[in-house]
Amino acid sequence: MDAVNGINSSFFGMHLQNIENDKPVGYGSIRLWDTGTTWRDIETQKGKFDWTRLDQFVQQAVTNGNEIVYTLGQPPLWATTPKVPSQSSHYNPYPPNNIKDWKDYVTAVTKRYRGKIKYYEIWNEPNLAMFYAGTIQGLVQLTKEASAIIHQSDSTAKVLSPCYTGLEGYQGFDAFLAAGGKFFIDIIAVHLYCYPSQPERMISLTQSYRKVAANHQIGHLPIWNTESSWNNFYYQGIYYPSGANNDATPIMPDDLATSYLFRMFLSNWVAGIERCFFYGMDSMWSSIRLLTPDNKSLSLVGYAYKRMVGWFDGAVMNNYEITDEGMHSITFTKDDHKGYCVWTTDLEKIYGINVPADWAIVNITRANGDVISGVPTFYVDKMPVLLDSVQMNRLLPTFKEMDDNNSLPSLAYNSDFKLYFDGTNVPSSWSAGAMPTTAYAGTDVPLGYNPITLAPTTQYQGLRQAINNGLLPGARYEMAILYKLPAVSMDGEWMLRIEVGSRGTLLEQSWGASSNTDQNDETGSGINLNVQNEFAIKKSVFLYDLVNQMAPSGSIVQFGLINRAASGQNKPIHVAGIWLRQITQVNPQESPSRIFYLQTAPKSGSFGKGDQIIFTNPDTTRMEGYSWICSVSGTLGTINNVMGTIQAGAAILTISSPDAIRVNNRIMIGSDTTVYTVSLRRSSTQFELNAQTAVTQTNQTVTYAQPDFIKLTVPRNDISPTVPAINASPYLLANTNGYSVEVVVAGGAVTKIEFSRDGFNFFDLGMTSGSLSLSPKDQLRISYSVKPTVTLIPR
Repeated sequence: MDAVNGINSSFFGMHLQNIENDKPVGYGSIRLWDTGTTWRDIETQKGKFDWTRLDQFVQQAVTNGNEIVYTLGQPPLWATTPKVPSQSSHYNPYPPNNIKDWKDYVTAVTKRYRGKIKYYEIWNEPNLAMFYAGTIQGLVQLTKEASAIIHQSDSTAKVLSPCYTGLEGYQGFDAFLAAGGKFFIDIIAVHLYCYPSQPERMISLTQSYRKVAANHQIGHLPIWNTESSWNNFYYQGIYYPSGANNDATPIMPDDLATSYLFRMFLSNWVAGIERCFFYGMDSMWSSIRLLTPDNKSLSLVGYAYKRMVGWFDGAVMNNYEITDEGMHSITFTKDDHKGYCVWTTDLEKIYGINVPADWAIVNITRANGDVISGVPTFYVDKMPVLLDSVQMNRLLPTFKEMDDNNSLPSLAYNSDFKLYFDGTNVPSSWSAGAMPTTAYAGTDVPLGYNPITLAPTTQYQGLRQAINNGLLPGARYEMAILYKLPAVSMDGEWMLRIEVGSRGTLLEQSWGASSNTDQNDETGSGINLNVQNEFAIKKSVFLYDLVNQMAPSGSIVQFGLINRAASGQNKPIHVAGIWLRQITQVNPQESPSRIFYLQTAPKSGSFGKGDQIIFTNPDTTRMEGYSWICSVSGTLGTINNVMGTIQAGAAILTISSPDAIRVNNRIMIGSDTTVYTVSLRRSSTQFELNAQTAVTQTNQTVTYAQPDFIKLTVPRNDISPTVPAINASPYLLANTNGYSVEVVVAGGAVTKIEFSRDGFNFFDLGMTSGSLSLSPKDQLRISYSVKPTVTLIPR
């Protein structure tokens, strides 16, 4: 997998315990573990090998075109002390007494399967006592000896590190690298088990391993997740545990299993994992079952695995984004089509997507195989949905949270919301009931608006929108309305308010909403609208504080403009716009507003202060650091030959080129140094800004305001490489810098390269050329008969 070629079938890995249970689901890689093919299985007596079962697995993999990861380790009883109780014991965690036995075993395997097995994993889950009972130093020695043999036997073969597991496995991996293990591996192997958490936990867990690798100057190495699944989980709020010894695995329902399977591979793709192996095709330990109970056919989940490979084999990811509300979206290209995969991790919410008619959607399919057709709006939940479009230049549609009945989208509180009218109709998803609405007939229309007139016929009619408890406890909100209420009305007949319950009760202070305003006519989360004969804005700020008492559980929460006059005394109101805006966060520093997982440094797109970019490509990590934090909001890229016109005191910008800017773009206009955010697209050439301008700008150049980023763990690519003079053999090279360097040894006739951390104890690296990393104060000793060339590259 790489940023150019994307992923192919080799990304999709599998475990198989019994060869007769294999089914064609599209995987391209197989890991041989729990297959009866470990060291203790094939060399039951010293020097006597039974290759029968391993031959069968290797031959079938070669026939199917699968690449093999073979896990070394698990010594036979005759090679270790103490002994495990019997040969029938499932695992032997003890390292061999004699390193020569290990070397003989590795030599025999690599010699027999040269050209057939390309990837060798040193040891399974050494941070678990049931798998490894030796020392870190011993594990490094096993890795060093195996690496030398593997590379000598097959120059194209790769060595995978011992695969640490669990939510804290990266700590053991850190110790392994610090002990010298980093010099003997080509690929970082991990087990991203995170049960009972959701699959997306694997993304942050991968970053923990990546940071450790970067700290040891091997952040450029690829990371493979060689084993993952679940054997306990939550479903519909109930926890389903495994037995005390993982011997009573609950089976995951098909809908959750399909969702988790897709999202496991998607999360690994997002995290930059180059191969991901599911455990497994026929594993009784796993709660996710790909086969029917008799192992003869694929289950519904097994067909989902096959469907997943079909969706993404050959895909190139363009962007991944997660919002604070738990919405995940991946944009990718495949076969000259643009694809979108969307899902949510908030199991309590359902989101809707409106699909424009001009999108030329080829199909919309859920991960479980359900096809969505003939509807302009569909819902998104925990089950990933694929949108396949032939339109390559379209952005992902806007998500809107669905109400409890999954009918109309409610307000999406991703920090801001504005409502405008087109002059004739009530906006989609708002309800006016039986109340008549017409276009405003007056001539005093506010610049850029199209007001409507609401003419109630009975008390408590109004304009309402369900917000499905979308307000955040502890956050402060501002509500506002741009309206005109003629003098024939009385104060207080109309109210803009937050309501609770089916009867529309005002969310009073006793239910947690406290007012923070100097106007006398606001009551908590409501604004009594005064008579005013011209359009003007009125607003109120309130704190939604639910620390002491929540709004009644399960209540309907609505934002509405309500007529409170008695029947027969109803008077019309003219409305141009309504706002409800979150103005503070509960914990402003708790997390960035958006997180992007990208393979390369972005060249376009809008970023707000606090947005975080996490890089998943090792090459990008080496050059850019593992993460950027946006410190100044802005939009990357350039706008070519776009002119804009805007009147002083207005917020409506007219541009010369249709759709040359987009919502959330940060722009500047002419000589005005103010940075504006594009908040609303009113037409292809008219856009509303987040603030009014102070001066009129006529046909002035529109440009992007460039963002700024703080780079985390920035490598020293500002210092040029150097080529030191080589002294007499053995040549001693010490890293005296305050940063790490990559040492490249080439040419000449080198007989030995040794490494030392303390300057006294040197270790033979088993190599005579190539590259390796030196931390500050590390040393190399190079012995040669013909002087080589040594290049130092600052990292």
